[in-house]
Amino acid sequence: MGLELQKYEYLENEYLIYDCNKYHYAFGTREARVMCSQSVGLITKKVLVGPIMKDDEMTLQLYNPDGTQAQPQTEDIKVFARYLADAGYQTTPRSNSGMSSDDGVHKVCRMSFCDGFIKKYNIKELKDCC
Repeated sequence: MGLELQKYEYLENEYLIYDCNKYHYAFGTREARVMCSQSVGLITKKVLVGPIMKDDEMTLQLYNPDGTQAQPQTEDIKVFARYLADAGYQTTPRSNSGMSSDDGVHKVCRMSFCDGFIKKYNIKELKDCC
């Protein structure tokens, strides 16, 4: 089973998205650094991991290219909301106020990584997951 990431763009910034419900690999600080390293070459502003259910609400984890974790900002939420809609997740209807508008967010590409990549970078499969 391979590993897949989506790449989105918003306001000239690129985001990697790892859907932890579709793929069951450990994805955290080390994996964010690997994906954004020069050897892999996926230049991006942030790595978004989710959707994660917490206290009956959907949330996400955000990693910077250096692997540090950060709190999602408005633009990050817009990108993730667009991914959720594109991926067919049930989302809350957006208001007409423009506050939740994802205009300008678009998918750039989908990247699949084979078993050789997973072994080379020692990305662990989660046995007990979701």
